[in-house]
Parts: sequence; structure tokens; C-alpha cells
Amino acid sequence: MLTKRFLEDSDWHVVDYSTSTSLPSRSPPLAVTIYLALPILVTLALLRGLSFRDDLKRAAHVIVRQPWVLAVVPFAMAGGSVVFNTLLPIRIDRVAEAAELLQVIPAGVIAIVLTMPVFEEAVFRQWLYVRTIDRLPSWAVAAGSAWFFMLMHVFNPQVGAMPGYLPTVFVGGLAFFWLRHRFGSFSLAALAHVLNNGLFFYLTKAFSG
Repeated sequence: MLTKRFLEDSDWHVVDYSTSTSLPSRSPPLAVTIYLALPILVTLALLRGLSFRDDLKRAAHVIVRQPWVLAVVPFAMAGGSVVFNTLLPIRIDRVAEAAELLQVIPAGVIAIVLTMPVFEEAVFRQWLYVRTIDRLPSWAVAAGSAWFFMLMHVFNPQVGAMPGYLPTVFVGGLAFFWLRHRFGSFSLAALAHVLNNGLFFYLTKAFSG
């Protein structure tokens, strides 16, 4: 039933395979390798100029002294979710389907929790941040990066189930920018993103079954 709807319903048919977990479960190993390796290779290319040693030291210093910062993003997105999903009612009939699509294959889980968060932070909170923060007001960089971060999620399966999903992602983008800008550490933003997505996946799995 789910597979039939996914293939026939135009709302589901346009799901972007690069940012979702809807890669067919019986794909050959090469397809799964490319699915995971491509964003990793792009991430490494985007982070070539980053001093990982210094960046990790800054992140560790913040975590030891102010561990609460890792809760900023989940709280921001939880608040955004409550507000926006109240203003824009949830499609209850599609919530279970969206949850199922998010757990299709192990490769998809790895992408959600690890690969894509680090890739997205490399794009928005490192590559784009470094190239814009000295040329534009910080509020413009924050809003612009959060906007494009939101657009990157426009084909995710949650969109059809929760109209408030995209504005919630925008709020999350602002929170990630704050971490990157306030503490000067890409690694801190990336770790926060990984933990946030891991929490999201855990809660999705718990509530769906």
C-alpha cells in the first residue's frame, strides 16, 4: 500500500533521493556506496581550508564549559514545531507514512544521522559562512543561510505530512548559525546537528512503532 502510493501519488513521487532515505532497499552495493560517499567527498572538499585541530579545541572548550549549548537546536526546533504545526495543521494520515519512509534502509539512517548533517554544515555553516560573513551583516548571513538550508529540505517526506516542517527547519538553520557564529566552531555546529538528527530519528522511531 505504501509502495503503491509512493509510486503513484505525485506528492510522494518527487522525493529527492539525495536528501531522503527512500533509496530502494535492494539497491546494489555500488549504489549505496555512492549514496553515502558522494556527500562525504563533497564535505571533505569544502572543509579543505579548515584547521580541524583548532576548531575541535574550540568545540571541546565550549562543550566542557557550556554543555547546554548542544540543547539549543533541539529546543529551538521543538518550539518552532509546536508553533508552526499548530498554525499549519498536521496531515495525520501521512505522518505514519513519512515515519516509515524515514526508516527504509540502514544507509538512509546513516545519511540522516551522520552523513547529511555534516555535509549540510560544511555547505552552510562553513563554506557559505566563510565567504559571506565579512561581506554582509551577520543577520543577512543568518537569514540567507537558513533560507537555503530550508530549501534543501523541500522534498523531504515530512513536508507532505507536516506543513510546519519547513519553517521549523528555517528556525533550526538560525540556531545552527548562532552556534557557528557565537562560538566560532564548525565542529560544534556539526556535532549539534548530528545529535539533533539522532534525537529526531529516535523519537520518530519510538512514536511510529
